[in-house]
Amino acid sequence: MLVLTRKLKEALLIGDDITVTVLSIDGDRIRLGIEAPSNVRIVRRELLEEVEDANKMAAQSAFFLDQWRQVGKNLIAGGLENALAPVSKSGEDERNPSKSGGPDCHEKT
Repeated sequence: MLVLTRKLKEALLIGDDITVTVLSIDGDRIRLGIEAPSNVRIVRRELLEEVEDANKMAAQSAFFLDQWRQVGKNLIAGGLENALAPVSKSGEDERNPSKSGGPDCHEKT
């Protein structure tokens, strides 16, 4: 990591077409101005991390929601004994592969 010291109104160049300028200093807050081509994505790191965390939580929530839906299908199909049957990631009942969790899973065979 390159570490530089800059004073108010001083700038630094990144490559040939990105300029970062110190616009103001107020206590522990520094305002930076960034000039870059429109095709250069500029994102605050903490925002990117928040989005990544939210995406992980959403994926986990979807997985658990699918699991609970399968429990409900098992309950309809075979009563309480089958309701908590182990469920694979594909949504299939691991104890009884014939129960696929499809649209007709509530019918008894």
